[in-house]
Amino acid sequence: MGKLSEFLAEARRRRVFRTAGLYVVGAWVLLQVADLALESVGLPDSLLRFIWMAAFAGFPAALIFGWYFDITADGIQRTPPAEAAPDQDLGMRVPDYIIVGALAVVVAVFAAGLFDRARQAEELAGPYDPNGIAVLPLENLSGDEDQEYFSAGMHDALITSLSKIDALRVVSRLTTMQLDRTVPMTEIGRTLGVRNIVEGSVTRDGDRVRVIVQLIDAATDAHIWAENFEREFTSVLGLQGDMAKAIARAVNVQLSDDEEAQLSETREIDPKAYDRYLRGAYLLNHGSNRVRRRGIRIFEELIEDGHEDALIYAGLAFGYALLGHSPYPEGMYPASKLAARRALELDDSIPEVHLALGMHYMYYEWDFAEAENSLRRALELNPNQTHAVYHYAWLEELYQDSEKSLPPGDLTIELEPLLADLYGFLAEQYRNAGQYERAVQLVEDALELDPSNTISFMSLGLTYAEMGEYERAVQTTSKIANDAFWGYMHAVVLARAGRTEEAREILDSIEKIPRNVLALVSINSALGEVDETFHWLEVARDSKLPWYPWLITWFPFMDEARADPRMKILAEDLGLEDVLAQILET
Repeated sequence: MGKLSEFLAEARRRRVFRTAGLYVVGAWVLLQVADLALESVGLPDSLLRFIWMAAFAGFPAALIFGWYFDITADGIQRTPPAEAAPDQDLGMRVPDYIIVGALAVVVAVFAAGLFDRARQAEELAGPYDPNGIAVLPLENLSGDEDQEYFSAGMHDALITSLSKIDALRVVSRLTTMQLDRTVPMTEIGRTLGVRNIVEGSVTRDGDRVRVIVQLIDAATDAHIWAENFEREFTSVLGLQGDMAKAIARAVNVQLSDDEEAQLSETREIDPKAYDRYLRGAYLLNHGSNRVRRRGIRIFEELIEDGHEDALIYAGLAFGYALLGHSPYPEGMYPASKLAARRALELDDSIPEVHLALGMHYMYYEWDFAEAENSLRRALELNPNQTHAVYHYAWLEELYQDSEKSLPPGDLTIELEPLLADLYGFLAEQYRNAGQYERAVQLVEDALELDPSNTISFMSLGLTYAEMGEYERAVQTTSKIANDAFWGYMHAVVLARAGRTEEAREILDSIEKIPRNVLALVSINSALGEVDETFHWLEVARDSKLPWYPWLITWFPFMDEARADPRMKILAEDLGLEDVLAQILET
């Protein structure tokens, strides 16, 4: 004990304890600052662990330094021995410099290691959004190809459940279905810009459903979590919510009380009816309008058979709305509203119901305030609903306010990074905002995804035309001249390029019926035929063309018509007179 007491006394004399205390306090302050600063500089929270390691590693070096040296007003000096004479020279000698140099090397090595860890962490965080998640199509292990609709339905339901969590950015079903599953997970994560990837399988055996899911860190290709879920088919809705909550916990996302409640549905379902519903949803989500009608017919038959379920009415409302969003709407929007109203009576928490209502108000009743309310509600319930984000962007586009319309437009391609059409439509928004360079870049991105994308060639041609590069504009739109719908834009560009005879030939070839009213308005306007333009604008209004309001404020090359006093009357009927006045001022 005597030697220990002597050692502790010497340590106190050499102020080692004071050095240790100062080091601990300094390290604690550094760690607190680092904890607050990491998020602001965009580095991952895991980097804090490396700072802790460096702090622990530096502690012995600080104690050694404190034993041998003192920091004084005259600089660093050797700590004098207990028996030192008052006039003893305490200046630094060669061995002292060697000790200090060695300690400095140790600190530098650890600092370099920390810097390298930080660099690696930043590189990993760069292309991967830590809150981004993609659910790959679930593998059907039932041994029956006819059950493909069921695994697709479970895949869609899991995405829908995760999309209700506000902290997550969930890649849509359409995008994940287009992925090449043979490429590494790191590449998939980089392509989609997400850190988290979920993959799994579905097995259905009679009345039992089993889903196996696992979570993969896209930055490292490491499997970080897996779990099996098994339920009776009657409780499959609860299974979907349980999977979403488990995945949220695995990616360290804290659910709000509302999100927890939304994902905790325990309602049992009629197995046969839900099976038919999944078949209908599969057809609605996986095909052309012709195939969608088959899915809609399944929903209609379920209702005819007496199944009063909100999901069925929601599918019907959204299906009708999808068919209605067309230059040939076939009167689908009123039917969509009726189905949506019934769905709301049964359950007002289904995002697609509010989306369908928003589309009805926006494209049929032209009640833009109600449209905004419904679309906002859809996005409150599911912030990752791409359709709702897309239509909200175009609602704002109607008002010619790029500060409000471009952010949701940008979000559409974050949610659907592999869907070329959305890049093309977003390019149209940037063209309208006069940001031509960005518009061209978006088109180039779209054509990398789909080299024959019609929307992109149309947008690029219109952009060149607005820039006054008419030869390039005509060459571009000539590539879509034979398209069944958007091909008429070639005539519009020809007219603006001064090649009016060619434009008139195309105009004359178009049947003068309401089905072609959008083309007839646009081409006549580009040719400067103002009276004909207004004739077809009135036809568009009376036939309830969904995009009629955008002809007044947004469609390109409508300048002469917009300057005509008759346009003010049309704008007033829609409550858009202030927007039109602003356009005319600029």
